[in-house]
Amino acid sequence: MGDSDIDLTGWYIQRKTATGSSFGSLVTSSNFENKTIKAGGYFLMSRNSVVDADIILDTLTLTEYNT
Repeated sequence: MGDSDIDLTGWYIQRKTATGSSFGSLVTSSNFENKTIKAGGYFLMSRNSVVDADIILDTLTLTEYNT
């Protein structure tokens, strides 16, 4: 593992509700279109402009129950 690039097209991230009974969208698949994790690399998402961030989502929030 780690020897090949990973195409993130079609990927998305969900989070559970506080009760854990359902899921909601956190990061939609459109944010991952044409994004890749290079072999041996990493993928960085940020709320603010950060050096080397692959995605910047100023609406990205987590609450105590989304940890």
